[in-house]
Amino acid sequence: MEKDLIKELLKSEKSDSNKKILDSFEKVDSFRTIFTLVSMLEDEEVGIKAALILGKVKSEKVFFPLMDVFTKGRPAARKNAAWVLGELGDKRAVPALVEVLKNKYLDINLLQNVAQALGKIKSEVSIVPLIKVLKNKEIRWSVAQALGEFKSKVVLRALIAHLDYQDTGVRIGVVWALSALKSEEAIISLVKALDDPNEEVVKGASWALRQFSSERALNNLVEEFVKATPKVRENLIHIFSKFGSGNTIQRLQELSSNVSEEIRSDLKEAIRAIKER
Repeated sequence: MEKDLIKELLKSEKSDSNKKILDSFEKVDSFRTIFTLVSMLEDEEVGIKAALILGKVKSEKVFFPLMDVFTKGRPAARKNAAWVLGELGDKRAVPALVEVLKNKYLDINLLQNVAQALGKIKSEVSIVPLIKVLKNKEIRWSVAQALGEFKSKVVLRALIAHLDYQDTGVRIGVVWALSALKSEEAIISLVKALDDPNEEVVKGASWALRQFSSERALNNLVEEFVKATPKVRENLIHIFSKFGSGNTIQRLQELSSNVSEEIRSDLKEAIRAIKER
């Protein structure tokens, strides 16, 4: 297919235009079609649509021309190429993606797409680099979501290990990522994060804990309640007020006999908060 024809099809609003382009991959000129589409990734008018089509191809033929654009192309083309690399899921792209991710001075949209691509590829090699760039607040949420995509114990352990990291931005991002991961195994660590000196970390941990509303999760929170500092108990009371159940009240009452007067008072406050919900 000629370049002008492909561009016209990309610009077209007709429902069969994408199919016509994809059909061309079955023909002898598929290499030419790929190179044409890859060259259009920097086109402001059709670049995103070209990326969407390349992401559906899942062909070995796409990888190398795509990597060439990703490493040497203009910012717009690199951004779109990063998205396609994520769709392809080829782990050979990981070293180049990680290298770009480390450069905080690059275009924010490019870095966001790189983070998302690494989340889709799910290579363990990228876990620590992703965690380290959580300090970059411009892409923190994209990176946290990418880490959440892994759904693995390796990521969970790595994130928990960084809850004490010196950089506040990393700790904020870690609690966001733990929220995206949605693993109840993170509950105890998130409760400890409620005692963090930084208010944003505390807010993030509190928000993350509110994602766990199962009875098992609530029971874990009750167990942690009596061990916690006053600051942490205050945050847990707020969480109980949103999700606590009759069973939660019963568990809190059972714990009230063998604790200090201060904790007993907070237990009563937690019970009251649940009943008034």
